[in-house]
Amino acid sequence: MGLEVAPHKTEALYFYNRAMGRPPPIQMWVGEVRVPVGSQMKYLGLTLDGLLGFKQHFGQIIPKADRMAAALGRLLPNVGGPNVRVRRLYANVVQSVSLYGAPIWAAKVSVSRRIMAIIHRQQRRPAIRIIRSYCTTSFVAATALAGLLPVEFLANSYAEVYRRTRDPDRTGSACLRPGGGV
Repeated sequence: MGLEVAPHKTEALYFYNRAMGRPPPIQMWVGEVRVPVGSQMKYLGLTLDGLLGFKQHFGQIIPKADRMAAALGRLLPNVGGPNVRVRRLYANVVQSVSLYGAPIWAAKVSVSRRIMAIIHRQQRRPAIRIIRSYCTTSFVAATALAGLLPVEFLANSYAEVYRRTRDPDRTGSACLRPGGGV
């Protein structure tokens, strides 16, 4: 098909765990070009690091979602403005940015308190706009009143759907088999 590797665009990442310590300095060559082995890289919209911790990923997408929420928030004044359905639509648009790649990071992020706090703080803002509340409203109250599921529940459900579609012979996934019927 005439496809060729572009060595000057190639990136490399060393995956490791904390028990092994930091990776040793490594040099890689593709043909005549030296390829840097970095501590993180962007792949299909996800920022990966060597520990697969996803801190850098959320460090990049949460500010983007915050900017979207702020822009949409200017359209949604607390007094007057669009109804609850429109507000929920805006909140789901913002939430979709946070949920990108959820089947990949759901299990890892659900055990990280730091990342969960960042995600909850971001999800709280649109929830407050939906219910037309004060900014002092807690995450739990705001999301419950707005009818929004917390991101960790959505991410885990997306991950389960992904696993079931990848392995249709798995128990409990009969409804997703092509031609199989439940």
